[in-house]
Amino acid sequence: MLHQYLQDELCHNKSLGALIYLIGKGREFEFSYKGNLFFISRSETQKEVSLWIDKTEYAFDNIDNLAEAKIFDNKSLLEIWNDIEIETLF
Repeated sequence: MLHQYLQDELCHNKSLGALIYLIGKGREFEFSYKGNLFFISRSETQKEVSLWIDKTEYAFDNIDNLAEAKIFDNKSLLEIWNDIEIETLF
């Protein structure tokens, strides 16, 4: 029930907290920003969690580091969050 609630929070209200929870529980997330597709997952990563841009992996020790990394036109996921488009939650 909680899992479904947070899934709805992410998909309908774009809750960053819900994303962090769901990634921690093994879900995968695909989103677009400025016409590019991005994918976040904990599965088969070099570290704890990774962001893929095309076939390039950016691996991080935790979701906090991923969210704060300046990899989107020198901006972090936190900074661009309101501008992303949610594509798929796996």
